[in-house]
Amino acid sequence: MAIVIKNRRGSTSDWASADPILAQGEFGIDTTLLAYKIGDGVHHWSALSFVTSGPAGATGPTGAASTTGGTGSTGPTGATGPTGPTGNAGYSGSDGPAGAKGATGATGPTGTSPGPAGPTGATGATGATGVGGTGSTGAKGSTGSEYQYLGNIDLVDINGLALKYIDGPAATVTSAFAGGVLLPNYKVFAIPHSYTGTSTLYDFTTGAWANGPAGLVTTAFAGGVLCGNGKVFAIPYSYSSTKTLYNYMSNAWENSVAGPGGGAFVGGILCPNGNVYCIGYNSVSTKCIYSTSTNAWLNGPAGWGSAAFMGGVLMPNGKILMIGYNYTGTSVLYNPTTALYENGPAFPGTNAFCGGVLLPNGKVFCVPYTTTTTSTVYNPTTNLFEAGPAGPGVAGSFRGGVLLPTGKVWCVPHNYTDTMTIYNPTTNAMEAGPAGPIAAAFWGATLISTGVVFCIPYSYTGTSTVMNPGYGYPAMPWCWHPAFNKL
Repeated sequence: MAIVIKNRRGSTSDWASADPILAQGEFGIDTTLLAYKIGDGVHHWSALSFVTSGPAGATGPTGAASTTGGTGSTGPTGATGPTGPTGNAGYSGSDGPAGAKGATGATGPTGTSPGPAGPTGATGATGATGVGGTGSTGAKGSTGSEYQYLGNIDLVDINGLALKYIDGPAATVTSAFAGGVLLPNYKVFAIPHSYTGTSTLYDFTTGAWANGPAGLVTTAFAGGVLCGNGKVFAIPYSYSSTKTLYNYMSNAWENSVAGPGGGAFVGGILCPNGNVYCIGYNSVSTKCIYSTSTNAWLNGPAGWGSAAFMGGVLMPNGKILMIGYNYTGTSVLYNPTTALYENGPAFPGTNAFCGGVLLPNGKVFCVPYTTTTTSTVYNPTTNLFEAGPAGPGVAGSFRGGVLLPTGKVWCVPHNYTDTMTIYNPTTNAMEAGPAGPIAAAFWGATLISTGVVFCIPYSYTGTSTVMNPGYGYPAMPWCWHPAFNKL
């Protein structure tokens, strides 16, 4: 069976929006320009140069067929040969067939004496068209490799399935996990909250749990971030020891920074500089930035405490919108460049939101937790909230959201058990989707490469943990970007 190798790819706008750091030797393909770059493990996509299309030379050998154009040396139509220069452009192409038509030039006695001019004679009336045509085709042939098809991302109906849950692995305890991260090996690492067993990896190829690192203590972590080195930094909630780094290659915890404890953080964001900014929940400390290069805490702005924020979103302008839970002030933007807060619109407070999702239009949809406000869409251009759908008003409605390949947002049910779980940015309204199964069902979800969503079990112990949006999608690089691995 032939082996198909797929590389990271996306449109020019997708790459510009994500601007990831490609690993050393990793290919990244721009499906708009039909060009690619090779990572060095250091520079972002925007700092890398496209690789020149060296493969175009590979089509040159096929030009050897132009030797058949030698028969065109007898072409009497050598007088029209001036059009031959255009034929030279296609010399490396398979211009031989056009030369074969030069047989009609056999009556040209002059064609024999100026031997070199003979080939141009072959490009007489019919030859010119043939050479030019094959020349352009040859150029396309140079780009025609196994990478070209990766830009064709089409919807594929999966047996006409509608939005629904399908069976996945069941959790065995309540308050089990809080958030999940899609790993480079395509498994999902469910971040242990109070679960202390080893069934922490979801393998979508088997539809079952696989053994991973054991959870450590109750209410240990809340969210995780896939770092540029391929390791996962588990965001400390109540955990105050140093095993906060998961290495999927060794499938084990590694020592890193110690969490401050006390429900410190909920969620984290991988910044463009490679550091992880931890979103302050109860923390009032300045140690909120994890350096992936030094494996140590860096100082940032002090947290506000009092259950301030739950999750955050990295925006195209490089700033992070911290999603307000109880915080009602205006210091809701974190600038990784200055390591300082900046002013934005005030959140309503009182358990308002839990997590947010960056929309294709560049705005941020704040996922309602308990709020009933309609100010649920943040516009970074105006630095203001815009009207969106009102929260359902159920205490603890949703915990986190996932941008589906359709451009819609799946609001992950926590206590909400009705069906209005899909936000459509185009209509700016909620739509029906699968209902939440029970109270305290899920905390976060992860879009995997097959286009389905693995809902991270919190207190739900049933098997309806995979949400099928009704369509299958080929893998898309932006789905795997660390910025999308959030609550």
